[in-house]
Amino acid sequence: DNAAAAAAAAAGSAAADDFYDDVIIPRKDSPASTHEAAAGGAASSSGPLARWTREFAPYQPVKFATMSIGTLNATLNVSIAMLSGKRPDQSTVGCETTIENQHSRGDLVVEGDEATVLTIRNCHSCAISVAAAHITHVCIEDCNKVSLSLDTVSAGVDLINSRAIVITAAGTVGYFDADKCSEIVLTLSDHCAASTAVHSNACVDLRVAHIVGDAIVETTVPSRFRTSLVDGRFVSVPEYLPKERKTHQGIAVVRKLLVSKVAAEHQRATAGRA
Repeated sequence: DNAAAAAAAAAGSAAADDFYDDVIIPRKDSPASTHEAAAGGAASSSGPLARWTREFAPYQPVKFATMSIGTLNATLNVSIAMLSGKRPDQSTVGCETTIENQHSRGDLVVEGDEATVLTIRNCHSCAISVAAAHITHVCIEDCNKVSLSLDTVSAGVDLINSRAIVITAAGTVGYFDADKCSEIVLTLSDHCAASTAVHSNACVDLRVAHIVGDAIVETTVPSRFRTSLVDGRFVSVPEYLPKERKTHQGIAVVRKLLVSKVAAEHQRATAGRA
């Protein structure tokens, strides 16, 4: 009985880990995974293979907790129910581009210009990239496990009632506003991280990541505050300040995604004039 219980717990943990596999780009079979499978899971901590694993494996944000199998099944059932009977659609009407009711898509690309307003609704297990160097606004609503890579957003990004969202912004973004969300990772370039405001309401596990040296540093936005009345004014301070977390995994992929199209176009134009 104990052996059966241990086996069931291990299987449940593996399923939950697979579900929590948040990546910026769709995972593909890699030489590292093939080698590990052939060697029975034993991998060397040094050498070319280890270096490939550290630098080129898809970036996975730090996991805080593993959900139970009951919660996992409930979440999957919600995703299936939300997609049931709804037709996948990607359309553009005027300046607004809408992507909705998509499932398990890793090839969604959005074309547009500076006036484009992007709405992503009811999408699950999808990877979306914005080809335009500059758009106006992004809204992500009722989505689960979606990665979005973009450049510059003049207005900002709104996230509503969504979970497990990874956003990579290579340019500047006016603001990020998250409402009733969980497990959100915002991977920003240095100048974007220094100038972007992050607002949150009823959110859990909202993280901001950026590159420092040769590491990806994640900072968790506080979600619990203590409010007191001081000289007739309410003053709120965080109950605690989470520590920064660092990882070297996938830094080469993140550096590539954080190359701004606007900066690249400017460099090409400068080189052409020279």
